[in-house]
Amino acid sequence: MELEGAYPPVNFRRWNGVLALVLLALVVVDAATWPREPLARESLPLFTPWDATALASVRVVDPTAAEGARELEAVRDGEGPFRLKQAFGFPARDLVVDNLVHGLASMTTLDLLTEDPKGHARYGLTEAQAVRITLRDGQGGVLADLFQGDLAPGGRACYVRRADGDQVYRAPLFVQRVRADVLPWIEGRWMPLDESLLQRVTVEVAGEPTLDCRLIPGSRLEWRTPDGRTLGATKMRTLLSSLSRATIGAIEAAGEPAWAAGDRILHLEVEQAGGLVWRGSLGPAVGSEGPLAGVERDGEFSVRLAPAISDALRGAIRGLRE
Repeated sequence: MELEGAYPPVNFRRWNGVLALVLLALVVVDAATWPREPLARESLPLFTPWDATALASVRVVDPTAAEGARELEAVRDGEGPFRLKQAFGFPARDLVVDNLVHGLASMTTLDLLTEDPKGHARYGLTEAQAVRITLRDGQGGVLADLFQGDLAPGGRACYVRRADGDQVYRAPLFVQRVRADVLPWIEGRWMPLDESLLQRVTVEVAGEPTLDCRLIPGSRLEWRTPDGRTLGATKMRTLLSSLSRATIGAIEAAGEPAWAAGDRILHLEVEQAGGLVWRGSLGPAVGSEGPLAGVERDGEFSVRLAPAISDALRGAIRGLRE
């Protein structure tokens, strides 16, 4: 007996087949779209490792910098200090050179972002955008040649590429944009002062007796003149503080100071433990630019000091005589 309006019988075997096909399709889609861990990449040095003693020159070119600050070259003769060709051979700061060289030597191919040259502009890595850094050995051979582009988001890496390739890499820990102007490369202080090593300070001022101060043995900062007068720590600290704050504003020339010996305002000799002696002379002011200072440190150089710095220095020397 059939009831009116009853549903037709269900073919469960047919529906089971349809459901199986649907489940199989879902499994295929799921396998294709499931987020997987990226394949492990081999991390290789970006440049062939070099012997640190082989490095002879560092050249930086920044096409985006102001005129006069677009190119810099630091050159080393043998194992001596690197010297700045754009600043009459003034010694470059070891720390600046070391950090740059270490940064290039530590780069790897781990974080490859693109191999398409059309993407260079996006990362600031076209020749018109990027800073180019070239390291060479004593025979002129290239040890490293790199374009440094923009900082990555977060400021913890920058984008780089080899000058002979199109691959763009993310370089962690290499985040300071390298500059081609001189001042970041030089020792900014007029005198590299280490109070703990000072033994003797000699001051010559035009028309006055030479002041020869020696550290009293066993004291921290008590000084005595040859006539037995003791200088308090405060007076000497004022002088040393003035010296430590004296920074170089510009490199004027190499060789003999740019003034006659009779125009010298004062001359300083500072002796440190081990016999190392630093010598410097303060010359006349040049217009409104401030006085020139002659520095003897790996050679003779004339640099420019700010007027406030030279005034503080002369004031501290007057205080020693009072």
